[in-house]
Amino acid sequence: MRSRRFVSPSSDPVGSPWIGGLAREGESLREGRDDHGVGRPPWAEGRVRAEVPIDPAKGGRLHSGRHTLDVPPGALPWTVPFTMEYDNHGVVSVELGPDGARFAVPVTLSIDLHGTTARPDDDITLYWWDDANGVWVDVGGTWDPSTMTLTTQLHHFCIYRPGRAGW
Repeated sequence: MRSRRFVSPSSDPVGSPWIGGLAREGESLREGRDDHGVGRPPWAEGRVRAEVPIDPAKGGRLHSGRHTLDVPPGALPWTVPFTMEYDNHGVVSVELGPDGARFAVPVTLSIDLHGTTARPDDDITLYWWDDANGVWVDVGGTWDPSTMTLTTQLHHFCIYRPGRAGW
C-alpha cells in the first residue's frame, strides 16, 4: 500500500502552490451516471475510480472527470487495465495505474483546470509523488491558459498533482 502522507507544500488549495477545485458542495466536477444509468451527482461518490483495458497494438484513451490519459500503441507490451483514481473535491490529484508501470513510449496526461484555483497567468506544472524519498518532483508539462489545460508526457505511473511552478 502506497503512503499517502504528503509533505510540503500545504494541501490547502487556497493560497498554496497546489491547484484546488472551486466547486461548491453539491456541484459536480464531472458529468456522469452510475453503472445502472441512473443520474447521480458524482461529488456524492467520494473517491472516483475509472478503468479501461488498453490493447498494446492499438493504444487507447481513458477519460474521467477533468483527466484524460492517451496511451499510444506500444506503451506496454500486454493488454492491461489502465486506471485512474481521484477525489472530486479539494486539491486536484490523480493516481494512475497500473501502479508502478513504466512505458516504452510515453503516455500523455491532460488535466482540465476549469473551475479550479488555477489562473491563466499562473505558471502551472505537474508534480509526481516520489514515495521512496518523500518528496514531490516537478515533471513539467505544457500549460495552455486559453484552454486551462495542463498536458504532460509521462514515463511511469504514480500519484500526480498540478501546481504552481517554483515552490
